[in-house]
Amino acid sequence: MARSAPRWWRSRAAAALLALATALLLAAPAPAQAGHRPGPGRSWIAFTSDRDTPDRTDVSTTNDDIYLMDPRSGRTVRLTTAPSGEQVPVISPDGRQLLFQSTRSTRDLPNPEERWALYRCRLHLDTPHPWCGRAHRITGWTPLGAPVNFLAWVPGARSVLYSTEGSIFRLDLRDGAAPVPLLGLAAGEPDAVSRPSLSRDGRVLVYTSLGDLWRARPDGSDRVRLTSTALPLNEGGPQVSPDGTRVAFTSNRRSAPALDYDIWVMDAVPESPTNVPVDLTAGLQPPPFVPCANDPVPPVPPASQERYPVWSPDGRQIAFPWYDEDSLAPGAGYDQGEIYRVDADGGRLRNLTRNYLPGVSRCDPAQIGDIQPDWGPRGTGSRG
Repeated sequence: MARSAPRWWRSRAAAALLALATALLLAAPAPAQAGHRPGPGRSWIAFTSDRDTPDRTDVSTTNDDIYLMDPRSGRTVRLTTAPSGEQVPVISPDGRQLLFQSTRSTRDLPNPEERWALYRCRLHLDTPHPWCGRAHRITGWTPLGAPVNFLAWVPGARSVLYSTEGSIFRLDLRDGAAPVPLLGLAAGEPDAVSRPSLSRDGRVLVYTSLGDLWRARPDGSDRVRLTSTALPLNEGGPQVSPDGTRVAFTSNRRSAPALDYDIWVMDAVPESPTNVPVDLTAGLQPPPFVPCANDPVPPVPPASQERYPVWSPDGRQIAFPWYDEDSLAPGAGYDQGEIYRVDADGGRLRNLTRNYLPGVSRCDPAQIGDIQPDWGPRGTGSRG
């Protein structure tokens, strides 16, 4: 039988363990606070918001800006402050650049017509206070007046895909050459296309055409239809997962002909009995409906809108904007909204922005619009 340790040793050992536990407790990191530095592997969500518009009662002066949010702590940082519209932010695959569209006008590049142009800036994420350097206009892209509705970085961050006016273009960011049409009307095809998304390795391109999802090579060749629906069903806003194996998208297939859109996920191959899309947001319920002043009488509550999903860098979660406006009805539209995240299997649905005011009309200027999220990497090495 083993002998027990003397009582005096046990008491000293207990005291030493207590002292060690106290030291570890005091050395433990504090909860996330404003100005904290995200831990290794932490990612960021860039998004558009009008939360800092000076006069929210005047719709014509609504000022969209670009923000960064840490999805774990909820901390938000404003990146742009120009008195103009800034929208559709996308973070480069290495986390070192931000691309967005803007109507800004400068002394060197005046823009009195407030037409949309593409800009990029150097991101500095590995600092206690992330920031973006001076924004430079992409000179190879002449403003068309019509805004870009989706942007996608090409691996290597030297070129980008974008869609506008029914076509998808590839634009080289280095040489100032004119954009090259890949798909759609500008490429001489009969059907309009939009909303390109690329896998992390750049081998899989997904996009929307005539209310369905399609897959192709990054040069637009070898087109394959992923969904086969007909109006009033509508699939859109596709985002291919980082590894290229799955696609998240927006669809009203659960509620058609109603325009209640949810976020769905399927494998990046044609839909079939063995590849059935899964609805991730069927359980998301909007707050109580409050009609706008210009709503028809009696007012019809708008459908819940969950649109334009984006994958987390590790492919485990999806972020998306929610808003309560019917896309065919008059009203506030994107002037109000929230950003949510959900696990790729439909679990742990969470509101990240929590700005929507319950009991207040969606047309009320007090409502904030948080929209157009893009989930980018932490950006190690982005100090330079």
